[in-house]
This record gives sequence, C-alpha cells and structure tokens, in this order.
Amino acid sequence: PYNFNKAKYDFSKDIIKTGFVLMIAKEAKYKSLNDMSNKHVGYISDTGSVVFLQKYADIFEETYISLPTMLDDIANGNIEGAILSIIPAYKYVTDLYQNQLKIVEPPLNDQAIRLVTLKDQNQDLLNLFNASIAQMEKDNRLKELKEKWSLPH
Repeated sequence: PYNFNKAKYDFSKDIIKTGFVLMIAKEAKYKSLNDMSNKHVGYISDTGSVVFLQKYADIFEETYISLPTMLDDIANGNIEGAILSIIPAYKYVTDLYQNQLKIVEPPLNDQAIRLVTLKDQNQDLLNLFNASIAQMEKDNRLKELKEKWSLPH
C-alpha cells in the first residue's frame, strides 16, 4: 500500500506477510541493518533483496544462488546476516536452523497478502473482510493456521 496506490485503492489488514527479513545467527545482537556496518550480509541474486543493502555503503554485499549455502554461511560465521523472503525464512528457522539462526523483527518492508479493492467502491466487503480477520486473530485461529504452515505471525 504505497501512498500513490492508496489514492486509487483500499487495502485490508495483512493476512500473511510476504516481504523480506534480516536473518542472523541466534547469538548475534543485531537489531536492524543499521547495526551491520562493516559486516558481510548475503542475498539471493535475482530476488530484488539487494535493494535493502544498497542503502548502506558500509555493508559488504555477498551474492548467493543457493539459499541453504547462504544460511549455512551464517550458521558457520562466514557472513553475519542475510536478506531473504519472510516465508522461506520462517520455514528454515522452524525446520532446520532453530538452534542456529533467528529472524530480526520487524520485516524490512510491508509486503503482504491482503484484499485490495478500488478506492471507496467496496467498503462493505473490506469491512467484512477486516472484521473476519480480526475475529480470527481474537480466537487465535489465524495464529494457529500460520503456525501449522510455518508462516510468519
């Protein structure tokens, strides 16, 4: 929901975050990319994640073509962090690297799956959708579904 899109569309609450996150070693104390000065941070080529690193002249960009190799390099101390899509990040942390890696919150952008309607044309649908999401959050059903499928919550 960039400002230029908000003039044309209405957006619901997030259902599932789909943006990018910073992943670091479990014992590392970094809180954001701002803390990664003079550190090596990996990214997967052709994913668009390098744009987050290009804002920092003092971060050393490390290009990877294999996600497991990049995550192994964090776990082994070869690089200090990596930028990756939030859904695979959560899956890898919960399944394979739960004792070695962690995800730095919040996500680096606000990409998410959400309902989008034309501006001021479907308020009833948007309100019903948001109310349904709110009820699922209140009942913990949304959290349970996200946990079941190893999705960010």
